[in-house]
Amino acid sequence: MPASEETVKPSVAFGVIPDLGVAAAAAENNALVDEVLRQHGFAHDLRRDIYLLPPGTEHHVAVQAVAASNRKLQAAGLSVAADPRVVTTGPQRKPPPGPSPHTSLAGLSAALPTLEEPTDVADWLRRPVEGPAGAIPELQQFIGAAATWCDRLDQPDGPALAHHLRNIAEHIEVLGDRLTHVSQYLDALPPVTQDAGRARARSNAATASSPHRPAAAAKAPPPEATQHLSPAASAARRAH
Repeated sequence: MPASEETVKPSVAFGVIPDLGVAAAAAENNALVDEVLRQHGFAHDLRRDIYLLPPGTEHHVAVQAVAASNRKLQAAGLSVAADPRVVTTGPQRKPPPGPSPHTSLAGLSAALPTLEEPTDVADWLRRPVEGPAGAIPELQQFIGAAATWCDRLDQPDGPALAHHLRNIAEHIEVLGDRLTHVSQYLDALPPVTQDAGRARARSNAATASSPHRPAAAAKAPPPEATQHLSPAASAARRAH
């Protein structure tokens, strides 16, 4: 076929999928494409191998995400195609059952036993991890600020406490990575059958913690948690 008649396949294509909303598809694995799409709110759905906006994204927000991604990708020299229906229709992705994205962790915990599809559970598992408003990024930021404060502490134990807090922040980051890994695995699972889903939901609800069946008490901190403290600080801690 002459070169003038060849159809050039775009590096990234934006379109609309019923019940899923605005989606983006990449022609091949590309770290830059992945980074740009995630920066503008898209998340990779491993099972479908496409990028989707969060459930319930408003139409004007989806259009802005596509436009901003389009500009950045083209500025990087990549070819982009967009279905006009992204602007004219843009059906919203149906949100999974359960609380809104801004619900507390307690609300998410209460909703999890009612979910049936692996992809729905994957959505909820990503909520504490993704975005600056996620519980895990917020906790990392909080602990980092505490470590910075300890650096300025005019006490012998200040640097050691700051170092210990930064180690805790690193463990929290690992926790986020593991939650993301589990959510990606769930995304790749096939849908459950209706009967199996109902049975699983009943089983999960029966074993979930509640005011009448509280979760197990937290364990005491390990000895290494205080190994960097001076003898005076350790004695003060024991006195309490």
